[in-house]
Amino acid sequence: MVRLKCTKLITVLVFLVNVILIFYTWKWFLSNESNNEASTVASSKLVNGVNRQKDKTNRHIKKAITIIFRDFYHFENDLQHSIDNILNLVPSIQILVCYEDEPYPPLSFVANYTTTHPNVKFINLNFDIRKTSRALSPLLQIKTGHVLFVPDSFRFKKDHKDKIRSSFFQKILLEIEKESNKKDVAVIATDSVAADVKRNHNYDNNAVGSASAADQSTSVQQGDNNEGFTIRNERNKVFGKSINKKIVIIPFVSNVKTMSNCCRINIDITNWTMEYSVKNNTQHCDMFLQKHAILVDTNLLKMMPDPLSSPFPEFFYVQAKMCKAKLHFFETSLLQDGKRLFTAFHNKQRKKEIRKQQFKKMYKLMMIKKVVRKYAGKSMAKIDRHKQHEKKSQLSSNSMPNETIILSNTSLPLLTNIEFFGCEKGTKSCIGSVFDRKPFYVYLERNTPPCCLEKLKSVFGHVLEELENVGIRYWLDNFALKSAIETGQLTTDAYEIDISFNSFDLDRSSFLKKAQTRPVIDSLGFYWIKATEGQYFRVQYSKQNQIGINLLPFITVNDRVRANGFFGWKSVEFSAEFLHPMSTVIFLNKNVMSPNNVRDFLKIKKIV
Repeated sequence: MVRLKCTKLITVLVFLVNVILIFYTWKWFLSNESNNEASTVASSKLVNGVNRQKDKTNRHIKKAITIIFRDFYHFENDLQHSIDNILNLVPSIQILVCYEDEPYPPLSFVANYTTTHPNVKFINLNFDIRKTSRALSPLLQIKTGHVLFVPDSFRFKKDHKDKIRSSFFQKILLEIEKESNKKDVAVIATDSVAADVKRNHNYDNNAVGSASAADQSTSVQQGDNNEGFTIRNERNKVFGKSINKKIVIIPFVSNVKTMSNCCRINIDITNWTMEYSVKNNTQHCDMFLQKHAILVDTNLLKMMPDPLSSPFPEFFYVQAKMCKAKLHFFETSLLQDGKRLFTAFHNKQRKKEIRKQQFKKMYKLMMIKKVVRKYAGKSMAKIDRHKQHEKKSQLSSNSMPNETIILSNTSLPLLTNIEFFGCEKGTKSCIGSVFDRKPFYVYLERNTPPCCLEKLKSVFGHVLEELENVGIRYWLDNFALKSAIETGQLTTDAYEIDISFNSFDLDRSSFLKKAQTRPVIDSLGFYWIKATEGQYFRVQYSKQNQIGINLLPFITVNDRVRANGFFGWKSVEFSAEFLHPMSTVIFLNKNVMSPNNVRDFLKIKKIV
């Protein structure tokens, strides 16, 4: 009986313990579930907050910056992965891909972007009669205040978080808008802006700063095209947009430190000349040579005649120079190279030939006939270009032509390379026909093209050697004689040289003798011809290129020297005493025969 009672008691106790365990287990599960729900809500709120902040940042970047890919080659590029790299970071940012020649075969990824990414647009810059002016001009399609030009084969560094990479855009925007750069801001007067200012009479700080800068200057010069870009000199009359003339350069981390980075550009419109001076001084830099991105104010692009013209970015920097824009550098480790391009020799040669033609087209548009490149380094004839390209092939499309990229070593000598882009032996002279002793370029306020001056010197040296070798009595005459006694060089507006000679000596030269009946081309390609409007002779650089020397025959009669068979202002009669004895002058680094008492001789000729 006692044993039965103990068993019942133990059973009741076990039951109560189980009830208590079940109760506390159920209570624990309830509390744990509520905690999980609270943490889930908190984490979801945190994620949503981060996403909202990211979306807000992306919306700000989208409204502030348009990205443009301008310099790439359809036969080899890394454009698709470069675009994807940007879209992964800022999916809705506006991207324009600009090109001149329609890619053939067509780029396979263009159709995909057109359907899935309406913010990515491909624009052909070539003229098309079927398109509107807006469709042909990317600048009219840019709605943001700034443009970021990025090169082909571009990546953001992978070991950085999205937040850090997104802040890159914000940092470069802050860099271009720094208050310390008010001196880089100009005010452009426009009628449409005047109405806006009347509606909003309170100027912002930037406008006031721009107006104070405008008090000190009255115009923004752009070479020969400065009409319409006028800065008001009275603050209360300024009605214009403030244009930031600051250009932010963002170099890539992969750039070679031992290569020259910067280049000064000097443009001499009057003398048809452009000079590049390669240095490593970023304080005085007009063009950055190695791979980089460019951030620029959209309004500054609209000040330029054609900022997207090839070769890009070289032509862009030339136009920026004319607009007096200033380069500022922003150092970052975020930008790096993508796929390595142009490893095949035939593609490198193809790219090199395309850029060569692009530069020729640029110089033709700018009416540049002479290009001078100054750099420190070894002679280009001794440089192994293939080894240099293998050492750093990714200097790529943002660099100047290969011949201007050299080692930045101050111990190397300063070299000068001169190249002419004007007339040649097989083309007509740049001077053309001359009326009333005034070539066409005089009315353009320019001097004689340097290519023509060089060819004129070449013809002069050749003719002088021929006359002295055969013993013809000659003397320097007219304006060439005047410049010889003044400077010993050709004047900047010279387009011909006159050499007079004794007509009795004509038969001593086989070329002059033959030229009496028909034109003669000598062994060096110079063209000897008798003038149709008189009995004088002319030696041209070639049959096609008419730049040359006039050979004027004179005869002595009764102590007077008279023109023999030609007329005009060059046929002035003078005393034979000027030729007895003969004198010499130094002209173009040569001893040349001349009359005595040269100044009196020129007075008789009415050349002062």
